[in-house]
Amino acid sequence: MVPMSPRVDVAIIGAGLSGTLTAIQLAHQAPALGVALVERSGQAGMGLAYSTRDASHLLNVRADRMSAFPDEPDGFVRWLDAQAPDTVCRVETDAGVFVSRQAYGRYLREMLASAEAASDGRLRLYDDDVTSIERGPEGFSLTLGGRALQARAVVLAMGNLAAPFALPDGKVAVNPWAMGAFDDLDPDAPVAIIGTGLTMIDVLTSLRRRGHRGRVTAISRRGLRPHAHAPLSALPAADMTGALGGPLSARLHRLRSAARAYGWREVVDALRPETQGLWQTLSAQEKQRFLRHARPWWDIHRHRIAAPAAAMIEAEIAAGRLDVLAGRIKAAEVGALSVTLRGGGETIVPAIRVFDATGFGSLAQSGDRLVTHLLRSGLVLSDAAGLGLSADTHLQARGGEGPVPGLYAIGPMVRGEYWECTAVPDIRVQAESLGRHLAGTLDPVKRDQSRAT
Repeated sequence: MVPMSPRVDVAIIGAGLSGTLTAIQLAHQAPALGVALVERSGQAGMGLAYSTRDASHLLNVRADRMSAFPDEPDGFVRWLDAQAPDTVCRVETDAGVFVSRQAYGRYLREMLASAEAASDGRLRLYDDDVTSIERGPEGFSLTLGGRALQARAVVLAMGNLAAPFALPDGKVAVNPWAMGAFDDLDPDAPVAIIGTGLTMIDVLTSLRRRGHRGRVTAISRRGLRPHAHAPLSALPAADMTGALGGPLSARLHRLRSAARAYGWREVVDALRPETQGLWQTLSAQEKQRFLRHARPWWDIHRHRIAAPAAAMIEAEIAAGRLDVLAGRIKAAEVGALSVTLRGGGETIVPAIRVFDATGFGSLAQSGDRLVTHLLRSGLVLSDAAGLGLSADTHLQARGGEGPVPGLYAIGPMVRGEYWECTAVPDIRVQAESLGRHLAGTLDPVKRDQSRAT
């Protein structure tokens, strides 16, 4: 633990991907600023996704798209090439190279350590928990472990704050990322997983690597599973000219037509640069309609998985070791769940342990102490969709009285405003932009240079 500085220029809360990239960008763009990077888990540079202890958990994006820096698109690949082969789990597929999330976490930590070493003490890491933020005449006062830290600006970068899934009997499903989540489990015991998306695949992978042989049942309202990345090809890029105008129903019709002409993967990839703008053109009502009716299908097409993970799931289903059900949990008893099936009827699912793989919900449901404090104080507001915080185009948070000067949010914290801001290619652009904005706002030299141009 480093000595507490009484005042810094920027305090970044959360040292997962969003916070780490913001800190690195500030160190590069405004090296004169004092930056505090605060992480309560004690694992700076990793976050939930890259702190996994299972080397078989692969990235869902090809390695050549995972650089931490927009202006160095081959940065991660060059880092990989410099590693000893036996220190990195990398899988060659016809869809590209996929690397373990453990390895990517190590890459981020090394990038952060390099920025910290070059900062001459201006970038400091704090293993602590921020419990409150109060706005004052000269910035913000943060409470960390009973001590106060003053900051001219604050960046909220807490990542995905999942809401715990409560079973009908009042018990909470097991968080698969918690320490001991897989301990003391009979290897032949039946298990249930609530959710059938990316986290379900991680849970099943971890179970099997630990020698679990029992039957696994994955349950979600629609029973949809992520699609796999297709082999790399020389197919022409989808032409999406004119596809983004008009009502939501008309847009979906044009997207389906384009998918038939080009292939749905090519269409989804072609939409990638336009998704944020498309989302922001929707009314609050249209966003809610999308979340209720279309989001599950968007997720399985947009957030694809590596071929080895897809093959593992198919093999498990074919062997009768994995069932995927579409339905809702009606009741929970000791060792079993009662499920109402989507197509009608009910079934009993034996389950000695129930894992939560539902992912993120609304921000207010997360129960995060700091978020609860900020919402209740009116310093921040939820976005119109209820997914994250309201923010403007500079990622400045909005409160009860409008934009809050000096208070920012990034990454999944603003997914309700930007939607496509939870993956590395999107967050690195946000971090670079926010770093440039803060440098121009807080660094006198940068501010003067900006005015001169």
